[in-house]
Amino acid sequence: AKGNGSATITATSGTASGTATISVQQTTASVAIAPNPADTLHFIGAQATFTAQALDANGNVIAGKTANWASQQPQIVSIDPSTGVATAAANGNAIIRAAIDQSTAAITVPVWQAIATVTVTPPSFPLAATDTVQVSASAMDAGNQAVVRPISWSWQSSNPAVSVTVNPADNSKATVTRSGPGAATITATAESKTGTSTAN
Repeated sequence: AKGNGSATITATSGTASGTATISVQQTTASVAIAPNPADTLHFIGAQATFTAQALDANGNVIAGKTANWASQQPQIVSIDPSTGVATAAANGNAIIRAAIDQSTAAITVPVWQAIATVTVTPPSFPLAATDTVQVSASAMDAGNQAVVRPISWSWQSSNPAVSVTVNPADNSKATVTRSGPGAATITATAESKTGTSTAN
């Protein structure tokens, strides 16, 4: 068989002949999802489109079949049941399933917010002699959503006379203390992204 449909087979011997009609109809034996493996979604709201093909027992594609999509963890990744468009909702891993006829396939879609921007609060502040000021850092992803997974922060001051002491319980926070004159740029760094504040 080369394709779905009907064919008439004729056998002839001398003056005698006979015919038979043979019907070919592929049935779904398995489902293939693409892309597989799935790319990581790097911000909340990021989307990816998946496609699914029905395969027969010999691995041949069956044309004209459509998949029904579902997510086992819609709180992490939701998916449109008819279009296969997935949307990131939270950090983690979600299992996405495609069903065609009685066959299903599944892949894991990871979500891991990448840091796009870093902000230090307050952006600037006066710092008199022996004063201390609390500063904090926050990160946003490319969709302008707060990065809520664990982040390791480091802090630096451009002026040795203005020190930065990291909060040991929460390294997104630090205390800035003046011991000498001069302004200082306070820099918070996480995963190669930086944000600054100015102590005057």
